[in-house]
Amino acid sequence: MTKPKAKSKKNEKSKEQSGGSNIPEAKALGSNAASPASSIQSTSSKATPAKAWFTTDIQHMMFAMGDCRRPLIESAMLIEDIVHQQMTSLLLKAAEVTSMRAARFISLEDFLFLMRKERDKLKRLLRFISMKDLKNKLNKATNMDEDDVYSESVTGETKPMVSKRRKISYEFLNTIDQTGELVALFDEEDQLDEIKQDRLERAEKQSRNMDTTTYQEYTESRQINFHKKASRFKDWLDCSHLVDIKPNPLAIEVLCYLAYETVAQVVDLSLLVKRDMEGLISDPFIQAMPPRDRKSVV
Repeated sequence: MTKPKAKSKKNEKSKEQSGGSNIPEAKALGSNAASPASSIQSTSSKATPAKAWFTTDIQHMMFAMGDCRRPLIESAMLIEDIVHQQMTSLLLKAAEVTSMRAARFISLEDFLFLMRKERDKLKRLLRFISMKDLKNKLNKATNMDEDDVYSESVTGETKPMVSKRRKISYEFLNTIDQTGELVALFDEEDQLDEIKQDRLERAEKQSRNMDTTTYQEYTESRQINFHKKASRFKDWLDCSHLVDIKPNPLAIEVLCYLAYETVAQVVDLSLLVKRDMEGLISDPFIQAMPPRDRKSVV
C-alpha cells in the first residue's frame, strides 16, 4: 500500500522541478526580446538611482544648448549619469578640503580651492557669483518697504548692499594666491568669454527659423536649470549619506551651476564632433574613396 504513495510523491517532485525549470526560460526570453533602449537604461541604472530625476529637464537643456527639439531619452539618461558621477566625485573632493580646513560645512571656498588651477572655469564661476549677487541686490531693492524708502530719503543714509558671494571669494582667493593671478580674475570679469559668446551665437542662429510655438518652447527650455530644483538636486546627490559633512546653501548653489555647465560642455563637444563628421562626409576626396577606406577615415 505504501508504493503508490511513494510514486505519487516522486511525481509531485518531478512536477515541481519541471515547473521551476520554466522560470529561467521565461527570463531568458524576456532578456532576448529587450530593445536597445532598455539595455541602455539597465546599464545606466547600475551607476545611478533607478529613478530618472532630471531626464526631462536635461532634454530641455540640450534643446536650449543647440540640440534638436526632441533629444533622445537615452542621450539624456547618459548625460544625467555623467553629471551625477561628476558632481558626486566633486562633492567628495570638496568634503576632503573641508576636513583639511577643519570647517563645519562644505562651502564656496572648497570649490574655489579645487578650481584654482583652471583659470577659465574659475573666471566663469566668479562671473556667475557676481551675477547672483547683483540679482539679490535687485530683488532687495524692489522688495523694500515704503517705510525704508521714506527713512532713507529723510535721513539721506542708504544701507550698503554687500556682495556676499564675491566678498567670500575674494577674501579666500587672496589668502591662497601667492602670485596674484587668482585675485586678478576679478578684474577680468568684464572681458569677453569666447565659450559663452559661441553659445549665444549658436542660440541666435538656432532661433532664426523657429515658429511661434517652437520659439516659446525654446525660451522656456533656456530658463530650466538645476538651481530651481535645489532640494530635489540635493536629494539626487544623496548628500546626507554620501558625505558626513553637509554642504551649505552656497555650496549647493555652486554644485547646481557646475552641473549645468557639465551638460553644456557635453552638448558643445557633441556638436563639434557632429560638425567634424559632416565636414568629412562633404569632402570630395573622401567621397571618391572606396567604402572600406572611407569607413577607416571617418
